Amino acid sequence: MPEAQGVVVYVSFGAGRHVSEIVASLISATAFPSVQEGRVKLAVVTDNAAPFERLPVRAIVIPPEQALAWRGGPTGNVYNVKIRAMQHVLQTLNLPAVMTDGDTYFRRDPIALFRRIGPGRTLMHLRESSLGQIQFKAQLDLRDAIQGHTYTTRRGDKIPLGNGISIWNSGVVGCHPANVDLVDEAFDFSAYLFGLCHHAIAEQIAFGLLFEKYTKLRPAWDTVFHYWNPPIRREFSANLPELLKSLERLPLAEQAARLRAKFPQHSAKFRIKRWFRDEVLVRLGLRERVFPTS
Repeated sequence: MPEAQGVVVYVSFGAGRHVSEIVASLISATAFPSVQEGRVKLAVVTDNAAPFERLPVRAIVIPPEQALAWRGGPTGNVYNVKIRAMQHVLQTLNLPAVMTDGDTYFRRDPIALFRRIGPGRTLMHLRESSLGQIQFKAQLDLRDAIQGHTYTTRRGDKIPLGNGISIWNSGVVGCHPANVDLVDEAFDFSAYLFGLCHHAIAEQIAFGLLFEKYTKLRPAWDTVFHYWNPPIRREFSANLPELLKSLERLPLAEQAARLRAKFPQHSAKFRIKRWFRDEVLVRLGLRERVFPTS
């Protein structure tokens, strides 16, 4: 058996659409040689291993009270569980880890991600833009709440908060065990941000700003499709449990092939809007050029 080069990790607590999404994403990963050969391992940090028993995945079972503590108590940010789960995997498995949200699927062999990770080298799904470029109301409220504040890192460096900070999507987060201290600090940074704004994306801002400052941070969008956008996620996820049920008796390779034909893609309207942003608004200096969003 080849030596493992890394582990793809998911987090699943409680019931909900995320469980079926994680199962589908895991199946998509099994289609690639690195997973089939054992060079890339699959794991789920969960309170219930049952939904994943048919898959070649290691279930890391965490009691609900531990997950609550990871969250920071009942009033903490639920996304902090991702931070602590990532830290737990890095410390216990001692392998480079890529934590992937359930609403994803693999477009390429996951080994591509682990070639980008090492001491001082991290990855996230993509840089969406700077905070000042985001126009959704919730993000405007976030911007107003953190504007003018400064976070002091454990190394004594100052990170000014406001319009100019990068917003990296945390649908994928990759890190080497040598940088687990940054993952640990992301919990404190996220708590600081959440105290200012009570916004769910505090976790991804914390990861993104710490990784940007102390590592070479690269994107993962070319390998992982993240269908977080509500319209495409809603339609796909609504039918996913029935689809997975119809496939469960097939060999994994056949399940992966059939899922590949069903996974979401961006609409023509979305692609036109992205073209207009990049080819018109960016050229006129009205918008930033950002990584592709798929």
